[in-house]
Amino acid sequence: MEASLQGYLTSLPYILIIKTQEEDRLVQEIHRSINSEDELNIWNPSFGILPSGQYIDEWDSMSHPMDKDTIQVNAALVQMYKNPAAKSGKRLYYMMLDSDRYLADMTVQRRLRNIAVSSTNNSRVFRSILLVSESGVVPSALEPYVVVHDFDKPDDALIRQVVEGVETIIQMHNSDFQIPHNRDGDTIPDEFIEACRGLTVFQIKETLMHFAVNNNMEISLQDMQDYRKGIIQKTSLLELVDTDITFDDIAGLDKLKVRLDEVRAAWTKEGREYGVPSCRGLLQVGVPGCGKSLIAKALSNEMDVTFVKFDPSNLFSSRVGDSERNMRAALTYIEAVSPCVVFIDEIEKGLAGIQSSSYSDSGTTARVIGTFLSWFQDHDEDVFIIATANGIDNLPPELISRFEEKYFVGLPNEQARKDCFEIQFKKYWKDTMGDFDSLDFGEMAKFSDRLTGREIEQVVMDSIRKGFMSKDRKVTTGIVTEIIESKPPLVLTMEEEIQHLLDWVGYDTHRKEGVRARFASTGDIVEGNVIYDADATDSRAGKLFGTKDDTDIVS
Repeated sequence: MEASLQGYLTSLPYILIIKTQEEDRLVQEIHRSINSEDELNIWNPSFGILPSGQYIDEWDSMSHPMDKDTIQVNAALVQMYKNPAAKSGKRLYYMMLDSDRYLADMTVQRRLRNIAVSSTNNSRVFRSILLVSESGVVPSALEPYVVVHDFDKPDDALIRQVVEGVETIIQMHNSDFQIPHNRDGDTIPDEFIEACRGLTVFQIKETLMHFAVNNNMEISLQDMQDYRKGIIQKTSLLELVDTDITFDDIAGLDKLKVRLDEVRAAWTKEGREYGVPSCRGLLQVGVPGCGKSLIAKALSNEMDVTFVKFDPSNLFSSRVGDSERNMRAALTYIEAVSPCVVFIDEIEKGLAGIQSSSYSDSGTTARVIGTFLSWFQDHDEDVFIIATANGIDNLPPELISRFEEKYFVGLPNEQARKDCFEIQFKKYWKDTMGDFDSLDFGEMAKFSDRLTGREIEQVVMDSIRKGFMSKDRKVTTGIVTEIIESKPPLVLTMEEEIQHLLDWVGYDTHRKEGVRARFASTGDIVEGNVIYDADATDSRAGKLFGTKDDTDIVS
């Protein structure tokens, strides 16, 4: 059993809430770990209070023993109150299962407080109440008397032990069976153990047995990876997205791509052996439609890991406690499918409002964000968070600071626009549209200095439609430039918002770099749309829609 939980049990806390979804493993581990003189009793609403040994034996015998006098929760708590110590004078533990169902009851809270107070003021007391909870939520009335412990998921050593145990059981009936079925060597490979991370012991056993029976005694690495993905598909909190986008499919953003290559290198076998520290997360701020979402999908594909889309706004519920529970569930699911890239789009909409939370929602938003921040800082799984924000005013500083890198993604410069037109036309082009080589992408780039990457794709699609409706049904450079000139740029609508964001990013004239966020692209600082004065001493020197006549372009 983990040392931290053993320490709690030794110190005999008055009330200990143990957060876990593996009550069977918890019962077994605590039963094995306590001294033989100590007593552990288990309570659940089906059996009442039973000694732990009898409770565990019931799993096999199915005799359904019962203490009728303690089936009701309040009767059980009265019994616990009357027995302050084990008969031998050693420690006495009462483990209550399904505690989440009863902790909202004021009478239950009162009786638990009575037990805690009597334990504090009675020299004969050697008693501890262990509340097994999936949520870990503590009612405010019990907070002064309760300690909360998060029971860890199985580590790699325990996972290997479980998988080897299943393998041994099946080999008693089929000597040729092994996990996975096509492995090289005598031991189960590390990749298979990694595929089981995040699953409970029960899930691992049941899944292996299921695949063995249904796949003609063959279990593959892909089977376990697919099963973990299926966990997320059961919930509306997260979304798994398949992607085949690569960095080559995205124009510009060369500095950001270099940084993400470093992130990817840390997850390679060579990077791990070298000791390259892994990066936990990266925040992109900037203009909508300029590749922030695409770069996240490309990173997942380049790293060959699961891509998880996480929308925090789906977490919030009007029911008390559900929002916090949903956040913890979402983080558990994310851990279950690691290694993965987690994409949070427009994070300012899903995780904003912490400052006003105490007044507007009784602190729910603050607690949800606090849970996320603690996990973001402390989790051990291979999870990379890449988030986007089109505005930063409502983001709490403690959230922004968790991201090791911040990048500003602005409008594509001329070379990026040229590449973007070429990429998009290759994506949609068919020989019936004309001569691809006759298209002048450089000419298109010159005319489109205020367009986002998304708008360039829209121009390409509109040009193909217009080409189809033309007399000769050909797509030409002239048609494209005509579409460009007729299209009102998004940045004209968002001029004030983008200028405000640029002011926040700032500009260091000596480093030729952003102050609060790095620029995602090299070359002109978004030439034709943002001009910086090279002689300015003010870090907020950005000017939206400036011209070369207004000031000098820093390149």
